[in-house]
Amino acid sequence: MFKGINKINEYFKNKNVVIAISGGLDSTVLFELAKKSAEKSLGIIVKTAFLHEHEFQNALDYLNNQNNDFRIVEADLFKHPRITENDRNRCYYCKKAIFSSIIDSIKDYDYDFIVDGSNYSDLADYRPGIRALEELGIKSPFIKFKITKNTIRQMAKHLNLEVANKPATTCLATRIPYNTTISVDKLARIEKAEKIIRNLVNVNNLRVRDHDTIARIEVAEEDLDILLRRDIRTKINEELKKIGYLYVAIDIEGYKQGSLNQTIRRK
Repeated sequence: MFKGINKINEYFKNKNVVIAISGGLDSTVLFELAKKSAEKSLGIIVKTAFLHEHEFQNALDYLNNQNNDFRIVEADLFKHPRITENDRNRCYYCKKAIFSSIIDSIKDYDYDFIVDGSNYSDLADYRPGIRALEELGIKSPFIKFKITKNTIRQMAKHLNLEVANKPATTCLATRIPYNTTISVDKLARIEKAEKIIRNLVNVNNLRVRDHDTIARIEVAEEDLDILLRRDIRTKINEELKKIGYLYVAIDIEGYKQGSLNQTIRRK
């Protein structure tokens, strides 16, 4: 089952490795493997307005609690019009900007390569950001060794990591439909909306897709009944309208990875 661990351990052996950390399952497992096998390992958290504040804090707490070697890099993605214009290649430009900032921040550090947590399952979805990583020379070991999300989760359990059962997370920009401008206010409203819902109910794979005046809420299918309870949906409706939405909808299909990519698939 853990043949992949052995392959990555060998890949990291005697290397100085820089790991991009998001606080999610994939990058955390990758960092743990690098710590065990690499000569040196340095974690990098890139703080942007596109990253959920609680995800940033989770990553920071994890790195601080384990007494790891890490750096925080700040990137202003709003300086890049190709990102805020939010066309179908937004992820490409975003990854390019984020990892370029990582490269710039470690010019004084002796390293063999930078790695990220993209995994083999990601290739089943539309992920233009992977092309940006390849162009910058960023390594993706989970893709290289064809390691899927499910296997990574098993690895996390094997390593007794708290993130083993953590749902998949994505940046806030994935809540905004393509060709709709990304703004500070929109990202803040989405983050606030998801925080409101999380404070009311414990649900998995929560996404508030921002369709301008409409908040379309996705949760795991098994959590739909909780969300549809009269008291819960009434409170969610009231609170989300207070922060600027005119209409609040619950997607009856439930959470679907990359649901906003359906417009691309249809084309």
